Amino acid sequence: MNMKRIIGVGMLICIGVAWLVGQEVAEGEMEEVARFRIGGGKGELGYRESPGPITIPYKPVMGHALRGLLIFDIMNGRFVFLDTKGYRVEREVRCELDYETTPYQVEEDVFVLSRPEWYRVIEVYDARRGEMAVVNDERFKDYRSWWYYGGVLFIQDAEGRLWSVPDPEVDEEANRRKVLDEEGTRRYVEERWGESGEVRIDEEGRLFIRGELATRDYTTWFEYRTGEKIEVIRGNTYLGKDKDGNVYWGSIGSVVVYPPEREKGITRIVRLALSKILGSVVVDGQTGDLYVLGKPEGGEIPLYRIRRDW
Repeated sequence: MNMKRIIGVGMLICIGVAWLVGQEVAEGEMEEVARFRIGGGKGELGYRESPGPITIPYKPVMGHALRGLLIFDIMNGRFVFLDTKGYRVEREVRCELDYETTPYQVEEDVFVLSRPEWYRVIEVYDARRGEMAVVNDERFKDYRSWWYYGGVLFIQDAEGRLWSVPDPEVDEEANRRKVLDEEGTRRYVEERWGESGEVRIDEEGRLFIRGELATRDYTTWFEYRTGEKIEVIRGNTYLGKDKDGNVYWGSIGSVVVYPPEREKGITRIVRLALSKILGSVVVDGQTGDLYVLGKPEGGEIPLYRIRRDW
């Protein structure tokens, strides 16, 4: 293992835990596994840079898939699914949006799109119907986490309280009327899943699905894992788990891998080459390999893999 440097203060602030003091950072060795021509045909990805004094690229974005890889080809209005063997296009799903956002596949044809810069807008796209349900509520301003399960959108607000919107609709106003507060959410969960325990809310208001904590909020996850209270930390992205239970969190320029056990310590910190990558990193839930799109080269966009060696 090629260990490059001691973790910097900025990273410590972003991750926000004392576990990382003295840890070393492994340089992520990026292996190019595929290339996509810039264009609008099958197997191609759209890309252009806006004119003006400040260059803003309209670029594809890696998304989070239930299996395989997902790329949001924004310029061509589609989700592109790839296998992880030959990196061939398995299928495409229409989704015509004109802004950059990260898609999360939560069911076969249902996707949640979260725009953190808006801090209160969450969209649920049903590709079967071609419908976008928009949840936009001032009560969720600066929300910390969302989770989608069983047709219900759960939202953890800035104070850590759990809200929900059962069966979100296209009509924003209808969704506002559907919103259940903390007490209503608990009652709804108990009435729908009470006997099975498939979904439950504990005494501290944390959501559990099939016995596992369901949150994208680092602070909630950390406190549950360690039993230690910390200040609320923003800016870390939950990337998911691999088949061995390792947990992946991303921050600016790095990925932190935690072991499956509820114990202090980390498995690896992987530093990314920001000068080469185009956007966010994702994890293959089966292998634990990391994937990221690279900046365009010669009219093509490379796809890089960081093979798991932990």
